[in-house]
Amino acid sequence: MYPAPEHIVTVSGKGIKSVRDLKGKKVSIDVPGSGCAVMAKAILEEYGFNLEKDLTIAHLSQSESVQALKDGVVDAVFFNFAYPGAAVLDLAATRDIVLIPVDPAMADKIVKKYPYYVKITIPAKTYPKADYDVLCLGDSNVLIANKQMEEGVAYKVVKAIFENVDKGKWALVNVHPIASQLTPKNGANSPIELHPGAIRFFKEVGAMK
Repeated sequence: MYPAPEHIVTVSGKGIKSVRDLKGKKVSIDVPGSGCAVMAKAILEEYGFNLEKDLTIAHLSQSESVQALKDGVVDAVFFNFAYPGAAVLDLAATRDIVLIPVDPAMADKIVKKYPYYVKITIPAKTYPKADYDVLCLGDSNVLIANKQMEEGVAYKVVKAIFENVDKGKWALVNVHPIASQLTPKNGANSPIELHPGAIRFFKEVGAMK
């Protein structure tokens, strides 16, 4: 449906301006086995980190990560959600946050290796005092259906979603700004097999060959 960027967040005074600056730091990457943790490990490993030696990994939940960063227990945290995320806004309410970008060349390298990840830019001013664009990696949120669902039904569901992103009083962008990223191009980029009904719609609108 739409991509969820992997936020890498720290606070001012930590001396962390890039992913490479995480060396020797204590970093929370979310709970074990979560999509956030999996992507965080992929990013860190591609940057050349030995996850057991080069930094200290903490597996804290989102709320725990927020409090730990506020208290100085960790130096940086990874979050995976659509922007603007409540956890980051919570941090920004009492701390000067710093969003850490992924280097463009590294983003290209990771996407090539893991094609189900996508490059996403969090626009400047999405969060307080973060007046700069931030290049992130993200994964695609997906709507799961039983594979036995009739093709026509799946087609109508997908069509209804994408045709009502910004039209009418029930436009999805009026519910949450992330809906602006509900585009067929993003929708066609799925980490799992697409339903034939979805494929039919994406081909119709030119998002798939």
